[in-house]
Amino acid sequence: MIVTARHLEGSRFEVSSGRHSLITDQLPEYGGTDQGPMASEIFLFAVASCFGQSVLHVAKKMRKAATRLAVEVTATKNSSKFCFSEMVITVKADCDADTLEKMAALARKYCFVTNSLSGSVNIAHRVCVSGL
Repeated sequence: MIVTARHLEGSRFEVSSGRHSLITDQLPEYGGTDQGPMASEIFLFAVASCFGQSVLHVAKKMRKAATRLAVEVTATKNSSKFCFSEMVITVKADCDADTLEKMAALARKYCFVTNSLSGSVNIAHRVCVSGL
């Protein structure tokens, strides 16, 4: 999987996976013009949507309905370390509490994003000087 971010102007980037793209930006207090979500927001979008898709996967396997499913991610920033220090994932749906608890617990196994966060992901940094 490859995602590319191409600088547009100011703090704005067009981020593309080849099939889809979106514009990212920063808030004005960080030098941006707020013309798109910040990368940290997109990161949380990924957590919420991946976990929601995982809950739906589990619901289908359990042959249970998870109607009006919503996943809320609340994150606390550690500004001095430029990272999130805590995330709380809240799953809401119209079904009984025991079933929803089971689905959310099993969904942890299938969420690629949260599994990547809780495991150790090796990150390498490279540079390539070229005319884009």
